[in-house]
Amino acid sequence: LSGFHHFANKTPNTPNTYFFFNILVLECQNVGLTLKPTTIICDFEESIHVALREVWNTVNIFGCHLHLTQSWYGKIQNLGLCTTYNNNKTPEVQWLNNIFALIFLSPNEVDSCFVDDLISTIPADIKF
Repeated sequence: LSGFHHFANKTPNTPNTYFFFNILVLECQNVGLTLKPTTIICDFEESIHVALREVWNTVNIFGCHLHLTQSWYGKIQNLGLCTTYNNNKTPEVQWLNNIFALIFLSPNEVDSCFVDDLISTIPADIKF
């Protein structure tokens, strides 16, 4: 599926992505296979999620940790916080790392962890 990764990133609109998923389904059918994934891990491009749901309405879609962390680091760069972030001993960076770690909790634990453990320790720096 490396070709799909390339294709999906170059065509971020739902009709093209939907068309590509249908081509995959048809090509599998041509060789006697049924393509019906139960779980797909992909980036956070909304058109990919929409197209996946149109082709496989019961598929479980999970965001890719790599793409998420790349997005977060891009925001850190955009805010001019690279130097601060790369000095991982500051309270601000420790707080950000705790925020980033929320993705490893079960969904029903995120709210209470954020409210009980993190909200009271928000850094004073407005950029955070």
